[in-house]
Amino acid sequence: MGKHREALQHILSEHQIKEISFKEDIDSTIKILGINWNTTNDTFTIKAEPMKVISHLTKIELLSEIARNFDPCGWLAPLVAVAKLIMQQLWQERLEWDDQILQNLFKAWKIHRTSFKFLNTFEVPRHIINSYNEFKYIYTARFQ
Repeated sequence: MGKHREALQHILSEHQIKEISFKEDIDSTIKILGINWNTTNDTFTIKAEPMKVISHLTKIELLSEIARNFDPCGWLAPLVAVAKLIMQQLWQERLEWDDQILQNLFKAWKIHRTSFKFLNTFEVPRHIINSYNEFKYIYTARFQ
């Protein structure tokens, strides 16, 4: 994909990706690595699944919940850090994988997990920072 043919002339055609349509009348969301890119608004979003209603949680189920939050850009680091601290407390309690977590940690997890519902409104604008007044060239490369 590229607007400047001069930039693309140095890249073999089989290494160039196909054009992406940016028409507003079609679905303008592209998903990759758990992140949605809205090409119309030029923003990134993350969708969070609602927490299931449960009365207890085991150590392995909690680890599964934490691991479900794939975050390659680190935008969820504050949320993941709190979840990992809860997991660390479970290790200090020396619970086995199939043991139910303690009630106070279960309550802390439920409270923390409710903050994930706000992720559905979380948008990160995609910026191209330019220290010059105009771009000379922008190259995009894809390697296999």
